[in-house]
Amino acid sequence: NKFKIVMEKNKMKHFQPGFNITQRVKEDEKYREFNEYSKKMEAIGRTTDWHEGQQKYSVMKGNKANDKKIEEELQIANEDLKILRTHRLKELYENDMQLYQDELASMGLSIAFVGNDE
Repeated sequence: NKFKIVMEKNKMKHFQPGFNITQRVKEDEKYREFNEYSKKMEAIGRTTDWHEGQQKYSVMKGNKANDKKIEEELQIANEDLKILRTHRLKELYENDMQLYQDELASMGLSIAFVGNDE
């Protein structure tokens, strides 16, 4: 008996005054909650995109700074290498000249430097 009364009440629910309004309010509330959730997720997405962009920019900026530093170090290393090679070449020429002068001296000859202050 009680079960029948509850079933009858549930069936009659649709015919109660304001039922459609109550259902519409519940539905609107559900849509409002979904809309708020959607807006929150969009805001989080925008924030995430911004942070990812900043991180990429930061990494790119760091890479540019490293590349510039490496380029400067390579230029300095190239200049040092040129100086070293020039110094070694000068030593080689001086040693060759000394050997040549010693060879000439062993034959009783010498080189006369004219107009040179060395």
